[in-house]
Amino acid sequence: MDKPALFSWRGVGGAGTNSMGIVDRENCTALTALGWQKVDPESAGVNFSFAHQGTLQPDTSGAVRVAYVCTTTHNSLVKTYVSRIQEFAACPSHYVFVLNRTMQENFAAAEIPTSIWHHGVDTQFFSPHPRPQRPLRLGFVGQFEPFKRPEFLIDVFKAARASVRDKQVELLMVIPGPRSGLPRFDVNENIRILEGIKREWMPLFYRSIDCLVTFSYAEGYNLPPLEALACGIPCIVPDMPEMHEDPYDALCAHVPATRVVNTDILGGQDFAPRNAAVYLTQPWVHEVGFDDAVDAVSGFLRDPVDRRLRTFPTRYGWGARIESEVLPVIAGGLGRFAFDHVPPVS
Repeated sequence: MDKPALFSWRGVGGAGTNSMGIVDRENCTALTALGWQKVDPESAGVNFSFAHQGTLQPDTSGAVRVAYVCTTTHNSLVKTYVSRIQEFAACPSHYVFVLNRTMQENFAAAEIPTSIWHHGVDTQFFSPHPRPQRPLRLGFVGQFEPFKRPEFLIDVFKAARASVRDKQVELLMVIPGPRSGLPRFDVNENIRILEGIKREWMPLFYRSIDCLVTFSYAEGYNLPPLEALACGIPCIVPDMPEMHEDPYDALCAHVPATRVVNTDILGGQDFAPRNAAVYLTQPWVHEVGFDDAVDAVSGFLRDPVDRRLRTFPTRYGWGARIESEVLPVIAGGLGRFAFDHVPPVS
C-alpha cells in the first residue's frame, strides 16, 4: 500500500526525560526513516499533531489531519475537550490515534473512532548491557507529582529495606524539572534524587539499577518501564488496565491494585472513568495498597536469582510500531480515512 510522502509535525516539546518531548522527536525521526519527507505545513500531504496540552481545531479545507492524543486516561484534558475532539474527528479527512485500549474505549463511548498507536523505544539506544556486582538498586523515573505517588514509593522502599535487613539497598529517583518542593533525605536512608539527567544518559541509568518500580494511580502508556525493559531491567508496576498493554502484560510483575472512586485524592484533580458518559460523575483511579507494594518489593529483594538473570525481548522499536500500527491506517486501511489523493513515496 502506498505511503504518503510529505508530512508536517506539530509536537508539544518537553524536557529531555519528559515522555511527550521524546515521543515528539522520535516519532518524527522514525517517520522520516520510513521514507516520509518532512516539509512545512502548507505543502504537507499529512499533518500530524499532538493533542496533549490543548485543543484541536478542525480543518474544513479537506486537508488530512492526524491527531495523536497522548494524554493519559486520568487526565482532565480528555473530558474537558472531548466535545472538541468529537468535532475534530467528525471531519472526513481527520483521524485520531490514542495510546491504549482503555483510551480507545473511552473515546468509543463518546462515538469517536480511534486507532491505537503505542509509544515505542529506540532499541539501538536502549539495549541490554552486563551489570557489575554492586549493592541492589531500585529505580524510579517520573515527575514528583501526586498521581505518580513518589512519596508512597519512598515509604514502601524504607519498609521493604527494613524487612530484608539489607542496609546496602538503594533507591535512585530520576525527577525531571526543578528541585523546589522535592524532599531531602538523610544519607543513611540510601535514597538519591537525580536531577538534570540528560536524555543520552538514560540508558546508563537503567543499566545501573536492578529493577524499575512505579505505583502510579494511572498511566497512559508509561514510557520508563518500556525503556527499562529494552535494557533488560525487570519492572514492578500496578495491576491496572493501562499496564496490561503489550509488552507490559507479559514482561512486568503486576502488583494488585483496587479501582477506587476519587474526586479529591490529588487535592481536587479529576480522574476519568472508562465510560466518557460519566466523566463528570465518577472519576476513578487504581490504587496499590501499602502492604501489597512492600510485599512485591521485598520479594524482589529476597530473590537474587530472578533479579539477576531476567532479560527481555527488545523488539519494540519506534519504526516497527509506526510501520505496523500507523501507516496502514493513514494509507487507506480504514474506510473513510482513505486518501488516495496523497502522493505516494516514489
